[in-house]
Formats: sequence, C-alpha cells, structure tokens
Amino acid sequence: RALLDEVRAELAAEPAPPAAEVVAVAGLPARVLVEMSADADLLVVGSRGHGGFASMLLGSVSLQCVLHARCPVTVVRPRPVPAAEPTTQAERAAPIAAPAF
Repeated sequence: RALLDEVRAELAAEPAPPAAEVVAVAGLPARVLVEMSADADLLVVGSRGHGGFASMLLGSVSLQCVLHARCPVTVVRPRPVPAAEPTTQAERAAPIAAPAF
C-alpha cells in the first residue's frame, strides 16, 4: 500500500496521470495475470531476470505472461547498475567482457 501511495504521489505531478485500479488476487502470479489479461488492453510486468536457464532474460512470471497472455505485454526491466570505476592499473588494463545475447 505504501509503494502504491508513493507511485500515485509521483504521478500526480504528471499532466494526465493514467487511470489505475489496484486488485489483490490470491493465486499463482503468472496464472492470475494471464487470466486477467483476457479483459486487458495491455499487461505490464516487471522482470528481475532471476530464474532457471529458460528464463535467463526474463523472470518466470514475465516469461509466462509473454507466452500466454491474451493481450499485448510490455516487460519493464530494471535499470542496469553502473559498474564501479577501475581503481588499479590492472583493473584499468583488463578487457571488458560483453554480455552474451
């Protein structure tokens, strides 16, 4: 509830804040979201990127929503944490590995 109040306060400064309805539903998150997607125009889910090999890029709930939702799905990924600046000569000279996609 506190997080929702914080987000609403931030959105209040926007010229036209979007309408939002908060619904608490018991059940498995992916199953509930997929079921509720039948009546939605858009499903927006977050992704932490944790999980097994199949969900390496998306979390298991967001992956299930992308695969099974009955409306368009937007997955919002967290902002990347900036890497710390190298502090030693060896760290500055070390090659930087690119992420594999």
